[in-house]
Amino acid sequence: KISVKGKFLGNPDLIFDLSNRTIVKVLRRLDIGCSRCGWKEANCDLHHIHGRKIENPNAHENIAHICPNCHRLVHSKKIDSLSLVSLKEQVGDRWKEFYYG
Repeated sequence: KISVKGKFLGNPDLIFDLSNRTIVKVLRRLDIGCSRCGWKEANCDLHHIHGRKIENPNAHENIAHICPNCHRLVHSKKIDSLSLVSLKEQVGDRWKEFYYG
């Protein structure tokens, strides 16, 4: 399958199939906070739980929606990446309801 970012994508399988701008819009529409602490005063980050050097790194099982502060703590090894809630666990496929293609 060829991944085409941008307008009129149709029915994307992964949130990373969308443009960065559209990802931000979809996450705002979901009105979810950091999957670790619940903070949602501004945009949160998408973090690769097991890194990007694995097979299918953008699978929702490998992505966590976390605030910038928790993201820094993960990268400084003060939070174990494996303790994070994945995007699949947090929202499942519900994100597709907020993508208007």
